[in-house]
Amino acid sequence: GSVIHGGVRASFVDEMQRVWGNRFLSFGHHAQDRVHGRKLAEMIACAKVVVCPDGPVTDRYTSNRLVQGCGFGAFMMHPNVEVAQRMYSGREVVFYRNREHLHVMLKEFIDVHHEDIRGQGRQSAHNVTIERNLYRHRCAQLIDVVRDKLGVK
Repeated sequence: GSVIHGGVRASFVDEMQRVWGNRFLSFGHHAQDRVHGRKLAEMIACAKVVVCPDGPVTDRYTSNRLVQGCGFGAFMMHPNVEVAQRMYSGREVVFYRNREHLHVMLKEFIDVHHEDIRGQGRQSAHNVTIERNLYRHRCAQLIDVVRDKLGVK
């Protein structure tokens, strides 16, 4: 994603680049660097770990990149927020509490000895995405809420 979402996103990218150097790839900060569709899917699927930034995120919001990444077969790390935990468990997505925790967990999961864990996480996250986290699932949930509020069956 881009750093246009303010200081938190920019500081996240800066910190990741400082700590991880060329092991961290970010793209999309400028219009000419944006990646979508098949190319995005391929880039995400090829990464050992895909990290969702800690901003802008609240307990009631998460980026659609979490669902896209899981759907594209990524091993995802995401801030520990309520809505994301309702969508995925700790078996499918690694949730981090803060940046310090992120770096500790990232060091562990990029280790070659964890390829099997990453593979299991990728497959589980993909399955959960297909089973219950597609846009059609969310639309059905919204329709159910509206029906309930209106008393319509």
